Amino acid sequence: MELPCTYRHCSFIDKSVYTCKFFKQDIPENGQIMPKGLHQLYQQGNKLNNKNIFAVIFIECNITKVPRGLKKLFPRMKILSICSSTLKVVTKADLIEYKNIERIGFCDNQIEFLPGNLFEGFTNLEEVSFNGNKLKLIEPNILDSLQYLKTVNFNDNPGYKKCFSSIKGFESNATLDEVKDELFVKFYRDFMKINDFLKIEDENQDLKKKNQSLNVENLILKENSLSYQSRYLKCLNEIQRLKDQLKKRGQDYSQINQSDIKTFLETDETFRDFSIQIGNREFPVHKFLLAARSPTLAELLKNNPEVENLKLVDISMETFEIILKFLYTDELPGEAGTNFLHLFAAAGKLKIQELKNYAAIKLIDQTNEDNVIDILNVSKKYEHEELRTKAFKVVKKKYPKIEFKDEWAANPEKLIKIIEIIKKKEEAVRKIEEAFKELGKK
Repeated sequence: MELPCTYRHCSFIDKSVYTCKFFKQDIPENGQIMPKGLHQLYQQGNKLNNKNIFAVIFIECNITKVPRGLKKLFPRMKILSICSSTLKVVTKADLIEYKNIERIGFCDNQIEFLPGNLFEGFTNLEEVSFNGNKLKLIEPNILDSLQYLKTVNFNDNPGYKKCFSSIKGFESNATLDEVKDELFVKFYRDFMKINDFLKIEDENQDLKKKNQSLNVENLILKENSLSYQSRYLKCLNEIQRLKDQLKKRGQDYSQINQSDIKTFLETDETFRDFSIQIGNREFPVHKFLLAARSPTLAELLKNNPEVENLKLVDISMETFEIILKFLYTDELPGEAGTNFLHLFAAAGKLKIQELKNYAAIKLIDQTNEDNVIDILNVSKKYEHEELRTKAFKVVKKKYPKIEFKDEWAANPEKLIKIIEIIKKKEEAVRKIEEAFKELGKK
């Protein structure tokens, strides 16, 4: 189908490239698009052609699916942009032919959902922009496979506000790690709640026994994203209903005091379907919420569906009370009486990302010569680069005469061995000095 277009140079953040532009066109859902327009000329009089096209853009078009076949028409195409149009759905299958492009910008459309596998197999993608859509859910692993990102923009969506760019002239409001953390914090809980809810929704006692080995994720990874959205919204309604039940005691769900947690959980027998054991104490909880908030606990519960009690080691009762309060109320602990080193390790073990990052921020301010070895260990074990870098700086400051190599920051084991050798040397020197003092007295 022939469609009117214009060929001209257009600017994309940091560069101007030769572009094919479709404006206010009805884009067919199926069938080959045949651009109808005149190519520009070089100053020397040499006519440009489709092989010179670097970007294809659709502006204010009536479009229901991402057009296909564009890479065949424009083999050097590196940018695909669909803006201010009627696009509502984008799937992995829609983008399969564009795995080698560098920039995707689907801005100011009607998109509500982005699946986690959308960019699976992409090797060169530098920009992902979905600002100005109607995004309600972004699966939190959507950026995991992208190694060369320079720009990520989810700004001006009802569920997400963050944008990042390393390109000069682009106004960022977050780092790339903060964008990924925000995806995790905003959407991972609901993603896990969907997993758990869809499992509960389809179960009765007989089905529960038959389906114990069924992978929960398989219940929600539907090819039809619209069906997925429908079940997602249904799930959120059920979650809100459960939250409303939690207000029976006349308290706001988000304002439960730490000392009230046990009583709160024992208020209704229907809430107590599981318990966590820390030392000699049992914490009555319900699987639904724990699986929704902690990937580690979700995996344990999924693999052991009949277990009614789980014993956690290496976590103190005081630290677990803080964690439990956060899981139920989103309330972060104050500094008074909180051991942030223990909290960071426990949150890292349970993969509670928001709480781990919060504890890391506190630890960065508290890192000193006394706790630096412990912080080096946990920052490596639970993968927190900023905390590890801070600990490395403390080590370098403590031993200014030692030439520490920067690459050692990523190898705490080597650093710790070096520090232990230094300490042994210092201890030996101290003992020799004391021996000389004793000899001098005699």
